[in-house]
Parts: sequence; C-alpha cells; structure tokens
Amino acid sequence: MLVSVVVPTYRSGEGLDRVIASLDAQTMPTSDFEVLFVDDGSPDDTFERLQAIAADRPHVRVEQIEGSGWASRPRNVGTDLARGEYVLFMDHDDELWPDALERAYALGAPHGADVINPKEVRSRGWNWGLDVWQRDRIVTGDDLHVKLIYPMTPHKLYRTAFLREHGIRFREGSRILWEDIYFNTEVYAHTQVMALYGSAPFYHWMVGTGANNSATFSREADEWWDNIERVVDYAGSGIVQGDDRRFLLSHQYTGRVLAMFTKSLRSRDEAFQEVTRRRAVALVQRAIPTEVDDQLPAFQRARAELLRAGELDALARLVEVDGGAVTAPTVTDLAWDGRELVVSTRTPWVRGGEPFAFRREGDRLLRDLPGVEDRLSDHARDVTTAVPGATSRVSVRDRDTLAGWMVPTVSTVEVGEGPAATVTVMSVARVPVDGSDTTPSLLGATWDLSVRSALAGMGEHRRLEHDGGSALALVDGTVVVAYANKTGVLSIDTGERVRRLLSSTGVVASKARAERAGGGRTRLVLPLKRVHVVGTTRLDCEVVLRPQGHDGTDRDHVVPAEVVADADGARVEATVAVPRGSWDVLLRRGERTKSAKVGLTAGLLRRASLTR
Repeated sequence: MLVSVVVPTYRSGEGLDRVIASLDAQTMPTSDFEVLFVDDGSPDDTFERLQAIAADRPHVRVEQIEGSGWASRPRNVGTDLARGEYVLFMDHDDELWPDALERAYALGAPHGADVINPKEVRSRGWNWGLDVWQRDRIVTGDDLHVKLIYPMTPHKLYRTAFLREHGIRFREGSRILWEDIYFNTEVYAHTQVMALYGSAPFYHWMVGTGANNSATFSREADEWWDNIERVVDYAGSGIVQGDDRRFLLSHQYTGRVLAMFTKSLRSRDEAFQEVTRRRAVALVQRAIPTEVDDQLPAFQRARAELLRAGELDALARLVEVDGGAVTAPTVTDLAWDGRELVVSTRTPWVRGGEPFAFRREGDRLLRDLPGVEDRLSDHARDVTTAVPGATSRVSVRDRDTLAGWMVPTVSTVEVGEGPAATVTVMSVARVPVDGSDTTPSLLGATWDLSVRSALAGMGEHRRLEHDGGSALALVDGTVVVAYANKTGVLSIDTGERVRRLLSSTGVVASKARAERAGGGRTRLVLPLKRVHVVGTTRLDCEVVLRPQGHDGTDRDHVVPAEVVADADGARVEATVAVPRGSWDVLLRRGERTKSAKVGLTAGLLRRASLTR
C-alpha cells in the first residue's frame, strides 16, 4: 500500500461527491492506495452515505467516532489506521487532480522524503504558494528552511512511519485553531528529506463552500486572541532554531497580530476593538523580541514600533495615512524572441488615483506620515535602502486549473526626482513556450497574466492590464496568441482554444502572389502579417472565392488550402481553378471561424490576369 488518504467528515453535504469523484479518477491503481473516511459523529446521513460509497469500493474504509468537534481527532485516528507508506489528509469538500497521487509519490518516495509538499490551488486568489511551488525538487541538509513547508495546510503527503516514530499528531480539542501550523512545524523540525512537487497542480482547495467550521472563530474576541497567543508562543518556543525560528515568529507576528490593525478593525464592535488593543500590546511586550521588529520591512516596522509602545491612537492614525497604496501594472511591449514571449511592463505605485510618493530629504527617502512622525523613530520611517529593492514579477495562471507559476522577471526601479519621490517599477519577463525548470509548458492551455509587486513591505498582486494588440506565433505546429482578453488582461492562448489563427492576423496584400500552376489552375501565396515563426507548421484551412458585390455564401467557391510557416515566414498556400468573373478572396479555418475578408479583392486577381 503506497498511500493512505484520510478524509475527516462531518455533515459533509454535496462536497463529498467532489472528493469521491476525484479519488475515483486517480491514475494510481486502487490496489496501491486506500481511502479512510473518519466521520466525526455526523448527526445527519453522512455516515450512511459513506457506507454506501465503500460498499462497491474495496479500497475504501469507513470509521465513525464520537463527535470531537474538530478535524484533528479524525485525522489522528486515520493515521493510526493507515496502511500506506504515506498518508495524505484531505478536507471533505476538496479534490485532487487525476495524476496527483501517482506523480507526487513517484517524486518523493524514491528519496525517502519525510514529507512531500505538493502544489495546491485555491479556488480563490492568484498567488497562493507561488514562491514555494515553482518546480520539482528534493531538499536536504542546509537547503532546508521552514518556509518550504508553507503554506501550512495539511494537504501534503507525510511518511507514515516518520509520523509514528516522532509521535507527531494534530492537537485535539473542539476548537483548536490553526492546528495544521503546530503539526507542520513539528513535521519540519524532524524532517531530513523534503520533496517539493511544484511542476503540476496536485490539490484543489475549495474556499468559501460554507463547510469550514473555523469560520466562527473571529466573532469572539477573547477566544480569537487565545488562539493567536498560543500560536505566537509556539512559534517562539524553540521548536525550530536560528533563521527558521525568526522566520516562523515574524510570519505569525505580522500575519496574526499586526494584520489585525487595519481599517477593517473599525468595523468591529467596540468590545472586540478594546480586547484586540489590550491583548495585542501585552502579547508583543511579552513574546516578541525587539530584534524581530528591527528585521521587519519598513511598513510593518512602523506599526510594530507603535504597538510595542502602546501608542494605539498613533497606530490608528498610521493605518489611516498609511493605507490605500496600490499598483497599476500595464503592458508596455510584447515581442517574440525565439521560443519566448518577452513581456515588458510598467508598474507605478499609486494612492487615490495619484502617484504614491516618499519624501526626499537630501540622500534619504522617508515615509510621509503627517500626525504620526513625531511618534516614530527615523529607522521606522526611512525607506532609502528599501525602495531600490522594489520588484514587480510576472506570473502566469492556467485558466482551467487556476494553477500559477512565477515567470523569470528582471525589474528596474525608477524613482522620481524632486521632493516627492514617486516609485515606478519597469520589468521584463521572459515567458518560455516550452517551459523551463521553474515554469510549465504553455502548450495545451490558456493563461492569464498578473504582476506580484513588493515595495518596502507592501505587497500587491494585480492582473496585468493590456490594451494593445496581439502577438502571434506559430510554434512547431501550434498557434500561440498573446492578446487582451475581454476584461482587459493580458492572456496567452495556445492551440486555438480561445483565439483563432486567422482572426489574429491578416494578409500582407502588397506581397500576395498568384502564379500559373498549369491545367487552368492558379497557385495563391498569401503572406500573413505579424507572425513569429518557430520551427515548421502546416495547418489545414480554406480559401473562399466570393463573387464581388455578393453578400451571401451560396455562390462561394471553396477550395482546400494550407497555412505554412517555415524559414520563409508564414503564409497561406492554395491551388485553385478560378471561375469566370471577379472574386473577393477570403480565408477560413475551422467550423467555428467565420469567413474573414483579408483585404484582397479583385486587385490580386487582375494582377494575375485571373478576372475573366
């Protein structure tokens, strides 16, 4: 038995059908994996449904336990029952890609990986795990870092004997929030070999289905802060050391504590706000070393400084004057270079529709924070060294799977002159058609592009706006079109899934040729506009001769033709017997493509003496 899939259930509803369908579709033989459903005392018919599912699936087992109120206990029971070399924890409304188990196991098992962290896709959001899941790799020794086990969801493959050897279990209790953080941190602390499966999507996390029982947590302030304190204390407890400890503590501090102090806090009731202010200050002063503040990016550092000092009115003011900075990335140029699409972008930082700027004082750049500056140190306001490190990195996302990857991108920062220093990032990304070590092949899918920007601790992930023309390539028989989609975002379509070849180009009328071919037939050679050619392409199409001045199709004369692309460029070639009369020349490819007039009328025919 290679893999045991453990699925806790509780009043699972329709989402259970999605889980079953994805497990039934696995390419790994059912003799090599088992499914363990552990029902947490569902009061509805969930257990009966599970029994019916298992009745005709020998590899499926069902257990029911007394209700524990959380997924931790069912997962632990499943681990105890597991017979597989690896155990995977699924939620009861998610799904796997069909080759998920087979490919992830094949990557990690030969190396004895203690944990396999596979690419996870959220049904919402563009940037989930982009920095971790770029490619397949095996990580050991000094290359191990706690950030590589992020995001800390339990949707990973854990070596079963490894969990048992080190007694690694989920914390049990009815309302233990972020139990996966404790679990995965302990996993990492003992890991010797980790596999990162990033070349293809593995797990689809269905966000917002209404089946997440932790959604009620943030309603009760003290319970919420009890859980925040526990996870922050755990991060700093020494379960991991050195850089790992600093990263873990900083991540929990910024993501759990400082993240509470946003404009949205004002929308909560006064009691929640009071508890948040009181407990946050006490937690920081007790559990967060000052050196953690010093290592934070500028924007988080300022908030941390005020919070530690208990300057909560100043912190509220800082949130007001600090917020609203966003990016507006646009395409400045599209060009093909060999087998790569080169995407040039311009990403200015703006606020309220105006350029976002820092204040220049001599050689320094300072944050302009009216009403708060006298409460902050120079170190908290100074962004002189941070601004040159601003980046805007392009990413691509598969429109069908929602899986995304970062694209190799080079950024250059332009800082405005004068007392108000604006920031604009110019970037050049190279998107390889065939893929690379860190990006998949584009072929066989349609991709939407976005830009992930960072500036002094501010982060933005925005769609890449494009209002220009398309960039078309014929690559070894495949049509690849970069274009602006209906929402104004740059997209790349391959294989004419969305954008058709002939609607994305036209004919260079001045270079069209008509040559005698013998037997009363004529060879038409119609060069295509703005087509980048890689390798050799031959695609079927049709030439349509339509009587001039005639709008209908009943008198069209249609003959087979071919799109040819090689070292001589891209063109349509056809041999036709031209009937008497004057004809417009049109091209057509595929039943879904309407006849498209390409600008060649009787002129070409007259030049070839074909009008009779």
